[in-house]
Order: sequence, then C-alpha cells, then structure tokens
Amino acid sequence: MSNPYELRFNMLMEAKLMLVEEYHAKKEQLIDKYMALKDAGESIEYPTLPEYPTFEDTQRLCNQMNSFVSNSGGKH
Repeated sequence: MSNPYELRFNMLMEAKLMLVEEYHAKKEQLIDKYMALKDAGESIEYPTLPEYPTFEDTQRLCNQMNSFVSNSGGKH
C-alpha cells in the first residue's frame, strides 16, 4: 500500500498528465482546423494556441481531485 506522500505524488502526476493531454488535444484541434480552412483556400490567421499548463494549474486540478475524493465518501 502507498503512503500518503506517494498518494499525493501520484495524484499530482495524474493531474499533470490530464492537463498536458488536454493541452495537446486543444492545440491539435486548432491546428487541424486552421490547416483545413487554409487548404480550402480561405485566408485565415494562425490560431492563438492554448498556454501550456503551469504548476499552479496542475496544483489547482490536484486540489480539486483531492477534494472530490475526500468529500465523496458515501455521497451520490
């Protein structure tokens, strides 16, 4: 069984992974849309890409995840 430090670290890594995957998905979607419109002959500016998640973003999500896990015992 993991100790509390390992559990928090794992939750932090999971939050980071979620945010990085979300970042890449949004970025890819914007670029794909841009390329499709450009290939269709439209004059379009390159999209503003999302910002890469910061440690604060990761910490915020981790805190939300922890709150959910800690407060959902028996609540539906």
